[in-house]
Amino acid sequence: MKSINELEQYYKSDISPNLGAFRALMNVSKYIIIMTLVGFANFFIGIGGDNGLIVSGVLVGVGFLLMYLNNSKINSFFRNKITLPIMKQITEDEQLSFNLEGSIDESEIRASQLLYFAKNYTLSQSKLLTYQDKERTIKMLNVCVKNTTRDADGETNTTTVEGLFVAVPTKVKITGTTLVLPDVAERIAGYVGGLLQSKKKDGLRKITLDSPTFEKLFIVYGDDEVMAHYLLKHTVMEVLSELGQKFKFQFEISFVEGKLYLFFYFSGGWFEPEVEIDKKKEEILTFEVIRNDIEVIQSAIEAVHRIEKHHHILG
Repeated sequence: MKSINELEQYYKSDISPNLGAFRALMNVSKYIIIMTLVGFANFFIGIGGDNGLIVSGVLVGVGFLLMYLNNSKINSFFRNKITLPIMKQITEDEQLSFNLEGSIDESEIRASQLLYFAKNYTLSQSKLLTYQDKERTIKMLNVCVKNTTRDADGETNTTTVEGLFVAVPTKVKITGTTLVLPDVAERIAGYVGGLLQSKKKDGLRKITLDSPTFEKLFIVYGDDEVMAHYLLKHTVMEVLSELGQKFKFQFEISFVEGKLYLFFYFSGGWFEPEVEIDKKKEEILTFEVIRNDIEVIQSAIEAVHRIEKHHHILG
């Protein structure tokens, strides 16, 4: 993969020149919205009698049609002139791409046990990002879990967790569930924090491994101790320890019924054009805005490759 500095130079030379045209398309949307609102207002006020109502109806109808056409053009432009070129550069080939159709089923995300869902929690996803690695397809997307509460003042949505979710098919059949979670307690409070760790989690029991370095960074839960030791052999623990210290993003892993799942905690998601427009500063997609998004994708690909190199379950 290219370095972040190389990607920044590419972005400035090949992507930035396209942003002016993208800004123009967004401005057209504003004018279309204004025209449509004028039509609505006149329809309700009734200026011009029957003829005025007809004109208002035409303005509203044309406005909705133009909004649909312009939004399609915006999404297509964003995808072809901004997103796909930088995605290709991240991996230096055609392996990384967006899919207009498809997603990761919510039931699969829940089954990974990497995200906590209470009864009133809702899940939203970005468009699907796929990475073709050998004969398998690795799926990635941004997910956001929100807690919805209702009171006399109305409905409130609070984000509880957000990040990049990754699903990787495994070559070898994996039974049961093994979770590798950041050991926040021991990082903060050292040995005392380790003593305070929960012995059980969602029906899984804490599993002790024989790597002090690894266990300072991660805590493992599972329902099959033999399988956990098989999955987390010494070289894999060394790799995860190294990545845990190297990556700027906290991450966790689960092995569940034939799949490897990874989740990287970060707030981002530049897969949708409207997400990345800074309305306050009227800036569109500076490299600094998407730096973290690129780095988390690179981190996910590197983690899969490093685990694959040291364990035959993936390749």
